[in-house]
Amino acid sequence: MKKLKIAYSLLLLSAVAGFTSCDKNDDPKEPTVNETLNGAFVLNQGSYQMNNAGLAYFSTDNSDSPLVADLFFDVNKYKLGDNATDIAKYKGDIYISMTGSNCIYKLNNEGKVTGRLLFHTDEELQGGVRYMTFKDDCLYASFYGGVVAKISTDKLEILSKLKTGGANLEGIAEANGYIYVADSYQSTYDAATGQSDIVYSDKLYVIDSKSFTVTGTVQVSVNPNKLLAHNGKLFLISWGNYADKGYSFQMIEPAQANKVTELGVATDMGIGNGKIYLVNSETDWTTWSTTNTWFSYDINAGTMNNASFMTNAPEDLNSDHISMISVDDLTGEVYVGTTQYTLGNGKLYRFSKNGEYKTNFDCGGQNPIGAVFL
Repeated sequence: MKKLKIAYSLLLLSAVAGFTSCDKNDDPKEPTVNETLNGAFVLNQGSYQMNNAGLAYFSTDNSDSPLVADLFFDVNKYKLGDNATDIAKYKGDIYISMTGSNCIYKLNNEGKVTGRLLFHTDEELQGGVRYMTFKDDCLYASFYGGVVAKISTDKLEILSKLKTGGANLEGIAEANGYIYVADSYQSTYDAATGQSDIVYSDKLYVIDSKSFTVTGTVQVSVNPNKLLAHNGKLFLISWGNYADKGYSFQMIEPAQANKVTELGVATDMGIGNGKIYLVNSETDWTTWSTTNTWFSYDINAGTMNNASFMTNAPEDLNSDHISMISVDDLTGEVYVGTTQYTLGNGKLYRFSKNGEYKTNFDCGGQNPIGAVFL
């Protein structure tokens, strides 16, 4: 685990609600690194078209250290942008995809932007970037509009673009040298009747990472979205068609001719400690009343544990709106994010590797959707 080098004075500065500039002679000097902290970045999606996405930082060593609510702005002096979608770590760098702002950022482990790739002027990519995966120093990004872009992680330049045949691509993951990408839905319009409709897909496209060509498809449950990979296996959540098909949690085994196994019903997941941590949230949108069921899947044993993976969890987690599950890849600690949508900041709940509840705290922004650990 890399350690984020950030001055304690910067942490304190970011925690202060109001900051007024001093006279020139009193300007603070460039802060020095007084301590080295293990920590994490949490990506807050923000609200649609509100330009309020953010990147927060918190120490995983010292729970008494103040959370930096918008580290991205503190370090780079401008806002992250609109509608964040994905955050990932690759070879010590951090990558963030922004659908509304339609760009990808590359950051060092102090949150400083070292590269930014904009897609606004590319007609094939104007639908918006979605999710990311990595293979052999290349970033593969899915886009609304059915395109996967192959991007160099070194210079953050587009190397190639591939029209998959899909419409609106979502989750993307690499397994055994192949890139799998979910095609979620297509919007249709009948000019004669003036009627529009949505047709949901049931496909993953399979792309050879070397030739960068589509080599086939995998039929899965309708409206595939979130896709994760672990030890050559893929785990997928499909969202259904909001009518007769509901959410579905599936496993795809590339080594078994892309065999698909339905494992249960889940609305979100996170991966770590050889497990898939799962939640199934059922919400009555007339009352905004939610009931959450927590469980986990042991990848190596191939068994489902229908008991909650959390112990002594706050009662709020049985009814809050869940927006993320992320696992610290060194300590095995599990972080569950909740959201109030546009009504206020979300929260992070922290659990030990064994599921013991430790603490919760404000995540510094609206709609936390993922974290990377440094």
